[in-house]
Amino acid sequence: LALLRAVTENGDPQGGAVGAFKRGIAFFFAFIWIYILIGLSTLGATFLLAIPGIILSFYLSMSIYVLFAENRRGMSALTASWHYVKGYIWSIIWRQIVLFFFVFLVTFLGGLLIVGPAAYQEFSITSFQSGQMPTFETPLYGQVIYLLWMYLVITPLVVTNTYRIYLALKEIKTTNVSVPEAQGRKKWIIA
Repeated sequence: LALLRAVTENGDPQGGAVGAFKRGIAFFFAFIWIYILIGLSTLGATFLLAIPGIILSFYLSMSIYVLFAENRRGMSALTASWHYVKGYIWSIIWRQIVLFFFVFLVTFLGGLLIVGPAAYQEFSITSFQSGQMPTFETPLYGQVIYLLWMYLVITPLVVTNTYRIYLALKEIKTTNVSVPEAQGRKKWIIA
């Protein structure tokens, strides 16, 4: 929550990291409620088929950023996210897929560098001759490096990239969602 708060304050939260944590925790219950709404909506669409559920998850993916940047909560955040993404779903999907493959590739190659020597020793030719599949544990230093990589590099990268997409969508669609339009969308999402 603090990371989302810091990103929505352009990386310079008032009061530093402590201020970001204090203001981020104020959004805790609204954050949970939006995730429950997104989860139920996506689950309902997934019961139809997997593809509608995936597409709906992209339509609602900006809801958390709407919460933190615009302080819109609940269904209002979901309808605003829908409004922003409408008409740009395929460009958002494309950007997220490219980001996913970049993160996957870099993390996989880094994992090979960290685990590679230990795996090479365990997966030697003689271990396959015994007829059993060799197993090995990732060394402790590899686990620490992986956690640092995920929490200090990948998570901020993904959050910042998605926030930049949100800002671009918001700039494109500068008009607010009208109340009757939002009411209609709420009925459609619930249905």
